[in-house]
Parts: sequence; C-alpha cells; structure tokens
Amino acid sequence: MPSTRPLTRTLRIVRLADRLLKQSEIEHPPVSTDLLHRCHPDLKVLPAALGQADSLLKIDQDASGRVHRAAIYFNDRRPIPRQRFSIAHEYGHFLLHHHLLADADDETPPSDRRVEEEADLFASSLLVPLWLLDTHCPEVDYSPKNRTELDRISLKLASLFNVSRACMRRAIFQLYHLRKVYAIAPGPGSDPRPT
Repeated sequence: MPSTRPLTRTLRIVRLADRLLKQSEIEHPPVSTDLLHRCHPDLKVLPAALGQADSLLKIDQDASGRVHRAAIYFNDRRPIPRQRFSIAHEYGHFLLHHHLLADADDETPPSDRRVEEEADLFASSLLVPLWLLDTHCPEVDYSPKNRTELDRISLKLASLFNVSRACMRRAIFQLYHLRKVYAIAPGPGSDPRPT
C-alpha cells in the first residue's frame, strides 16, 4: 500500500500558509510579505549583498531549539518577484525546518531536495494561494496546443500577484488539476477560502 506521508505533509504545508493568510486577513493579490512581520514580529527581513545567492536564513537558538533571534536576508539586486519568493521561501524554512539548524554547522539547513521543495511549496502557497487564484483565473486548457493563451494568462496573473511567470505557471497547473480531478469550481458568491 503506498504511503500517504508526502501528501499529508503537502497538505500540512498548504494549510499552514492558509492559516497565516487568514490571520492576516488577506483578501486580494498581491499578498504582502509584511504579513511575516505581523505573524512573527521578532523575525527581521533585511536586504543584503549576497552575491549570487537569492536569500539566507540566519537563526540563533539554544540547545533545546528555542529561537532567540532570526533574520531573513534577501538579495535586493534581484527582481521584486524573485525577492518576494525568496523571502517567502526562507520563511518556509523558518517555520518548517528551523529544528534542522540545531544540527547544522552553518546558518542554512542541510541541502536536501525534499526540504527545498517544501520551502518552495510553502512560498508558492503563501504568495499564490489557490483559493485566491481561483477567483482570478479563467478556466484554461493546460495542454501544449494552448501554450500561447497560457503564456498570456500566466503573464497577466503573475503581474497581478507580483510573482514570476514560472511560479504562476506552477500555480495555474495545480489549480487546473484540482478543477479537473476534483471538479472544484466555486459558484458565484461562494468563498473558496479554506475554513
């Protein structure tokens, strides 16, 4: 019997992002990264000269794992959508993986593809929540023959949500599959937001 662990973890990450959005009363795009400060006032988000790196999470914690100070540094020479995604990505590490730092010798968690994918999932779920995208995204055929229309829609929505086109294409793809597989389509006046 296949394990449901990855799906369970995915749902937990998406729900965590949704709870933060609900706490911050987000109702329209773009989602402001200021919500990080509202949810974690001691977490600093600062621009920094990081060379080729997009961002860095630094956490000071004691042996029991209690966080004393935390800061997200982002490369302010990157385009704004990249900066926003990098900040949300590091925030995902802060919420999901800071316990891994207790065993690490430097500031970043061990390079693990699963850990990075989880932080990416959190960032995209925070910046492009599917319940919010659903209110702005028309029904779309996600097939190669419809590439021009998909590019037009993803460019428009990427601008609205202030994210990269790649991030938006992934979100539209996820929404397309949810609509197709689960026949999810909120009716007029309904609120697709999770409760």
